[in-house]
Amino acid sequence: MAKINPQMIGRMLLVSACTMILPPVAAWGADSPAIRILLDRAKAQAQSGHLDIAASTWKQVLVSDPSNMEALRNLASVEAQLGHQQESDGYIQRLKKLGASSTEIGQLQGMRARPADADLLKQAASLSKAGQYSQAMEIYRKLYGNNPPAGQIALVYYDTEAATPSERSHAIEGLRKLAQQFPADERYSITLGRVLTYDAATRQEGIAILQRYPSDAAAQSALKQAVQWNQRAQAAPSVTAAAALPPGPRTPAAPATSELASGFRSLNSGNLSSAEQHFRASLARESTHGQAYAGLGFVNMRQQNFDQAVQQFERARAEGDRDPGVSQALETSRFWQTMGKAQSSLNANDNDTAIAQYQNALAMKPDNADALTAFGGTLLRASRPNDAIPYLQRAVRLDAKSLPAWRALFLSQSQAGQQADAVKTAELTPAELRTKLESDVEFLGALATDYAAVGQQAQSDRILKRAL
Repeated sequence: MAKINPQMIGRMLLVSACTMILPPVAAWGADSPAIRILLDRAKAQAQSGHLDIAASTWKQVLVSDPSNMEALRNLASVEAQLGHQQESDGYIQRLKKLGASSTEIGQLQGMRARPADADLLKQAASLSKAGQYSQAMEIYRKLYGNNPPAGQIALVYYDTEAATPSERSHAIEGLRKLAQQFPADERYSITLGRVLTYDAATRQEGIAILQRYPSDAAAQSALKQAVQWNQRAQAAPSVTAAAALPPGPRTPAAPATSELASGFRSLNSGNLSSAEQHFRASLARESTHGQAYAGLGFVNMRQQNFDQAVQQFERARAEGDRDPGVSQALETSRFWQTMGKAQSSLNANDNDTAIAQYQNALAMKPDNADALTAFGGTLLRASRPNDAIPYLQRAVRLDAKSLPAWRALFLSQSQAGQQADAVKTAELTPAELRTKLESDVEFLGALATDYAAVGQQAQSDRILKRAL
């Protein structure tokens, strides 16, 4: 589901703002404002992951201004990333003739991409456009690891990574290094400034960076958005809606007649429809946007709509709501959102993706019995029973009443050839759960085989008879 965040809004505004009708290309001079519009449009297209479309736009610039260094530099970078090395080399030669620095030329010449990478880049761009940033990053990391090559791909890589708050610090670190290494290339500093504005704690630094580029449309658009966030945060009262569910959040310190207070009263009473109406009315009429978005997040959490809950809590944080309860609710929502994505992958028979997503969930909550059971069960399904066993052993220790955990542990040990351990697990399974398993044909068939393997033939015959 597409993620509504300041980054995506900024991109959409940039793209839509560049759809105006322009004069014919032949009428543009090298210093024409129309050239600047095209360059800004190409930058926005590249930042949103559409490298092939951006390349076409930069080529339009060269029709009118064949010596435009910005267009040539970006085309050399993008063509290399798309696997078009011959075209990239041609633009590099043109840059050499125009006096580009040896450092810049070396950076561009160091870029190489296999032709197959182009399809993966397009897939990653589509995922990012749909708000599926974690999946997009899986592709980028497959191609470039944790250190993408300098140039346009680094900008797209870190831009996508920064869309996930838990990974934003790595993106900031990478952009800082590039901005220091290539101070003449403003793109790194501008992207760094924009990313820094996403969090209230680093927003002022981001604003200071963006203010250095008054003539850059992307920088000024990000600066305007950051200033608006600050203004809204300053206008909002301190937040006291401080509890992840359950129990429900407390009513914030707001006038008793406010839409915001009415929303929290409805939420605490369980009237989710009324709560949502009040919170949306608060967004339209009141200045406490951070708290209103948090309220909507709690509503979606109660409805188990975790995709929407994550969006709303992230909007709340962007609006300056730093309440610990909201942060905790955001963390919980992200966890269950990831679990839901993993289940969707399983439903689509994509075990590898499901395994990766369950690993992400466990990174958030390492001792969650549901995540351990689901991860172990998926490893078992992927014919990796030995890998599944330790996770399922932890799961039954954490939740001894979990039927799926005991069943998956037994089957993993059985399939891994650990028959004695499998028999022991079956015998240790709580009686009320064992009763349910004795109507499970797969369980009984495996148990009969395991008893025979450890020399208990009579017990094996009894179990097999029951199974038949």
